[in-house]
Amino acid sequence: MRLSSFLDFWQDSDIQPYQQVTFIGFSNGANFIMGLLTKQSNLADNYILLHPSALDYAFPMENSRAEILFTLGQNDQLVDQVALENLVDDWQASAFPKANLARFDKGHFLSQDELTYVRNWYQEKINEKT
Repeated sequence: MRLSSFLDFWQDSDIQPYQQVTFIGFSNGANFIMGLLTKQSNLADNYILLHPSALDYAFPMENSRAEILFTLGQNDQLVDQVALENLVDDWQASAFPKANLARFDKGHFLSQDELTYVRNWYQEKINEKT
């Protein structure tokens, strides 16, 4: 129900004045965004999904223009690393050819290295689209 409510809200929002829209989520926030993407894959230009879980998501079937950055901590005890790697591969093949997975040495939190990487990745995407 929450996904449908958000999608209804988003359709009613006037996002035309914005050059780019980016969704960012950490952990359960990233999981929520992934749920949205299974319903509608072109909600935003960029998605930054920090330490999501590879839940049993349906495959998004639309081909999306969106860029997605997934991040993963090598010592993250809350995320099944192999399952997330497989999910990223599957989503690349099915709907998001511009999906990427970045791995970091830490656990289920954002390290300074990860924040720097995300900031640089995002700045690169902004520069490419302007």
